[in-house]
Amino acid sequence: ALATMLGLIALLSFFALSQGCPDSSWFSSDGGDCFKVFDITKTYYEAEDYCKSQDGHLVSVHSKNELYSLDPLIGARAPLIGLKCSSTTDCVWTDGTPYDYSNFIYGAPTLEYGSCVHLYGDDDQFYSWNCATPMNSFMCRIANLTDVCSPGYSPYLGSCVAVKSIFKGSDDAERECVVEGGHLASIHDAATNNFFTNLLLASGLNKNAHIGLRDYSNVVTWTDGSSYNFKNWGVAYPNTYFGYCGQLLVTEEFGNIGQWSNIPCDTKLPYICVKPQGVSPMYAPLKCPNMQYFEDGGVVYSPGFPLTVPTNSHCEYLLAAAVGSTLSVSFPYFAIDGSSKLSLYDGMSEIHPVAVLTGSIPTGFEVNTTQNIMKMVFETTSWSYGDGWEANFYTR
Repeated sequence: ALATMLGLIALLSFFALSQGCPDSSWFSSDGGDCFKVFDITKTYYEAEDYCKSQDGHLVSVHSKNELYSLDPLIGARAPLIGLKCSSTTDCVWTDGTPYDYSNFIYGAPTLEYGSCVHLYGDDDQFYSWNCATPMNSFMCRIANLTDVCSPGYSPYLGSCVAVKSIFKGSDDAERECVVEGGHLASIHDAATNNFFTNLLLASGLNKNAHIGLRDYSNVVTWTDGSSYNFKNWGVAYPNTYFGYCGQLLVTEEFGNIGQWSNIPCDTKLPYICVKPQGVSPMYAPLKCPNMQYFEDGGVVYSPGFPLTVPTNSHCEYLLAAAVGSTLSVSFPYFAIDGSSKLSLYDGMSEIHPVAVLTGSIPTGFEVNTTQNIMKMVFETTSWSYGDGWEANFYTR
């Protein structure tokens, strides 16, 4: 095999350098991304789907040294990789990284054999392959887990999850999660519910935890604005007599372990934060220009969010969609005082607002337009205080 000495060094370092990978069967040659060859027969498309289920993609290769380092993994196999070519010069990697290195046996793809690629031979060269023809092995590449999540967070299905051991009320807990770039946990299937339950049990706190449930007027929402499409309430719940917020149970006082119950929002408990992988704590600038322009959907924050709202501010936001479309704006988080207000207008005119928001509002509160433009005006006074607001908008 190529570069025998380098290969031996990589092989001897295999277990020591796999830190941050899911387990010791994955290989990381330099503490960076993790690699694994799967001896499973699949087509190119099936193999890519399998790698995605591992939170990665079919492998991409970007240098001779990187290919050398993978040689001990490859051995005598001929694994599929993530390259696909539409011509002898136009190739793309499934993970979206640049096509900046190749090692084709004949110097370029041989498209008569297929547009996909596998490795083979002593020099781990690239061979063209029919994408629909199964191959008996493939190699996946995933991000090193120590890189994708902040300290204290664990990776789970593209997100980072943390059990916070400092007891807080639900609103304060949500605020802390937002500061770190996420929200209190929302749960949309049994597997995720089990994962959060086991993570909470493993923390050793022996306490139930706040999750992002809100139950106002028998309308259940999540603080991150996601759909309420799964439920795991205890027998007596939901029941707002016991409170408007939700907790995940790891004690059996209110139901079985893993179930949910209502609880007063000011009850101080541990809590579970969830944020996207790669997201760091975020803070909106304290000052805003006179007009900020956004189009085709996104997230808008008040100045200073989520730490504080600045006093004596006048901020304008223009949200736009394609002609013929309309807009919807919802608020996963909204906490300002009564002297501050956010006015929303259907179009550019400021004569008649469709909504004027102040104080606190139900999580997920939504405003719709009849036009393709919405103008928002946020005003504070010398007495203003509060965390601010987060607005999600999308086109319809």
